[in-house]
Amino acid sequence: MTNTLKITTARGIPFNVVAHQDDKGHWLVDFYDDRFHGPHFHPEFGQFVSSYYADTLTNGDDARYGLCLCGHESDWTLDAASFARVRAFLNAPAEGPVIERQGSSPLGAFNVALHQHLTRLGYRHRRVDAQFEDRGNGESGPMISTFPAYDEYKSFDEYVFATAEGRIEVEPRDQHFEAWVDQQLGAA
Repeated sequence: MTNTLKITTARGIPFNVVAHQDDKGHWLVDFYDDRFHGPHFHPEFGQFVSSYYADTLTNGDDARYGLCLCGHESDWTLDAASFARVRAFLNAPAEGPVIERQGSSPLGAFNVALHQHLTRLGYRHRRVDAQFEDRGNGESGPMISTFPAYDEYKSFDEYVFATAEGRIEVEPRDQHFEAWVDQQLGAA
């Protein structure tokens, strides 16, 4: 049995996620870049990117940082929301031979209800993609620091941040500091 999921990352990269069993009964998850098709690629799914055991992706509770599928290709990274959809897909019971779910929320926000509420109140929305930084050196090898993706909403007096894992934070804006930063950037 093969189950498939079609997702599009926050960067607009379409992936086919294919869950299937190997000959020993272990569940594997293959990721394909759906932008590339042709004689050297899978005829239905596109260019093969990487494969994981399903247990590797579903064990643990920390999906807030996304998943790097191939270190040398930045397009082959799942943002936190896309990775959360993959995990939900892998944890859901199969609904027939093929499971297809498309993209993120219709508004592209992690929390649709919050997005609708805040934008109605005049908040400005901005998506901030997950960031990855290699802080390693030649002796220790790679040490990847990750900063999860989030939605930022800005009003006159406060910021609201919503993350893929459902956390919501509210912070007051410091108008004086922001004016100083704008002044410094304008002088540079």
